[in-house]
Amino acid sequence: MVERAVFDKDHQDFRGSVRQLVAAEVVPHLEQWREAGVLPHEVLRSFAEQGFLAIVAPEDLGGGGIEDPRFTAVLVEEVAAAGALGLALSIAVHSGVCLPFVLAHADDGQRDGWVSSLADGEVVASVAGLGRAVEPDDADVELAGVVSGSAADLFLVGAGEDGVAVVSGADVTVKRSPVEDALGARESGQADLVVAAVPSALPGDGLAAILRRDLDLWVGVVAVASARASLDLTVAYVHERKVFGRPLAELENTRHALAAVGVRLELAQLAVDAALTAAVDGSLTSGQAALARTAAVETCLVAADEGMQLHGGYGYMREYPIAHAFADARALQRVAASFSDAREAMASTLGL
Repeated sequence: MVERAVFDKDHQDFRGSVRQLVAAEVVPHLEQWREAGVLPHEVLRSFAEQGFLAIVAPEDLGGGGIEDPRFTAVLVEEVAAAGALGLALSIAVHSGVCLPFVLAHADDGQRDGWVSSLADGEVVASVAGLGRAVEPDDADVELAGVVSGSAADLFLVGAGEDGVAVVSGADVTVKRSPVEDALGARESGQADLVVAAVPSALPGDGLAAILRRDLDLWVGVVAVASARASLDLTVAYVHERKVFGRPLAELENTRHALAAVGVRLELAQLAVDAALTAAVDGSLTSGQAALARTAAVETCLVAADEGMQLHGGYGYMREYPIAHAFADARALQRVAASFSDAREAMASTLGL
């Protein structure tokens, strides 16, 4: 496989610490969270206690003071690798999208009031309503299928033609209806919301486009990490599973099918890593982020599909992780589509 150049030794050392915490705090409880269908707020606090949740935030506001999104990417990747795609998505939206957005575009008073609570995990942030034009005077705004909606208290909501408003549950009544028995990503705590009123949009042009760009990047990070986890699960299974006295891994069809998935995975990883590198130096474009997301989500779907097929009947049983990976991939595809239509950003890069 292609060696990833996007991370340095500091990131790899950090990965080891994150992996240990995920093994202790996520893996033993994942099935319980799925059954409950809620975002495990306590695990966000655990990540915050270790300084993992808000590395990009200033130290005086409770963060790590390191303006490098690659550390957050490591956290998201490790959570997704453990099979917790829904939790990885919630963390990506909270730490990768909302926190940097508030730091960059909220005023000083808003930053001082919100960032420390986001950094310590007491307040969860999410994104909603980017697919519709919400106006400041709209009442009882309905927002469907919001990631982390069951637990979040701060929402970045699409407002007007291309603006973003910040809805704080401390200031505005937010009614929540948890999405019951969701097919996948259940531990992301999806919920339908009714927001009593949406405040005026933050000052600045094109903020919704910036938000969509960042969401595309982080969906890509989640998707390619989940795809890799699906491939790893399937490779391990076909080595163990015997057919006619031979491991399934020795059959040509199996080897070629998984090789094709591996090729797609490496190409998607290159696209995501290039976008992540561009985010570090501030050159990430909407088109590049959309490309990364599209390649990663499609690969996530293919890896889960192929994995389920090669697991045979076991692939359709929830006792097997690949069944959850299959459902999670579909859920991620739906959530990504609710954030933006990546084809529009790609079309713009073609001059269309």
